[in-house]
Amino acid sequence: LAVLDEPFANVDAANTVKMAGMIEHARKEFGTAFLIVEHGRIDWPGVAHYTVEQDGNRAYLRRE
Repeated sequence: LAVLDEPFANVDAANTVKMAGMIEHARKEFGTAFLIVEHGRIDWPGVAHYTVEQDGNRAYLRRE
């Protein structure tokens, strides 16, 4: 399990795409599970299995 705390903070769009690709590669190649915490909204189509979003005092689990 790799825990990443805001790995995309202060990263431009092009490098965000590259980093997401690296994470996806590690997940597929090595079977690594990732828990990624982000304060901003990032779309993970085809990458995330689940997302949890917090809205005030409520949290929403979504299967991607």
